[in-house]
Amino acid sequence: MHSPNLDAQLSRIRLMIFDVDGVLTDGSLRTPHRGGGRVFNVHDGFGFYLARQAGLQLAICSGKDEDEIRDRAEALRVPTLRLGRLDKDVAVREILTELDIAPEEAMFVGDDLFDLPGMAETGFAVAPADARPEVCEYADWVLSLPGGQGAVREAIEGVLKARGQWDDLVAPFMRKKA
Repeated sequence: MHSPNLDAQLSRIRLMIFDVDGVLTDGSLRTPHRGGGRVFNVHDGFGFYLARQAGLQLAICSGKDEDEIRDRAEALRVPTLRLGRLDKDVAVREILTELDIAPEEAMFVGDDLFDLPGMAETGFAVAPADARPEVCEYADWVLSLPGGQGAVREAIEGVLKARGQWDDLVAPFMRKKA
């Protein structure tokens, strides 16, 4: 349950911007010769589906530009990407301009110091539970779940519930047993 103030802020969100490592993943990187790659959370992925169904704009902003991130963004049907960008403040301003969204209608979910400039460009800063202490201190909302382990889904659900869209979105999945 959120405070009325938090719900009021979340209800204005039209754009959610996500960092990758430490947000969409737990921040672990495997070397290619050991099976390689990042591990993404399926619950977070379904959250992206629900967000799209609700008409939210979605974006990914990462300091890395790798095929694996592009593939995940494509699978999640996230059209707006800023990859290989350590200047996240500039990247976020570009996204806001491109999508014609006011900063107070945007949220940035980040976990490390590189994310702080991007978070500062939006009206609402969010951090996974295991984000760096400085990021948690800066965030408007520190999630209860860590990156790569449902934090993205928690953020999306929070926005959808605050906007009054959650019940209608989940109703088709909540059929009663015969």
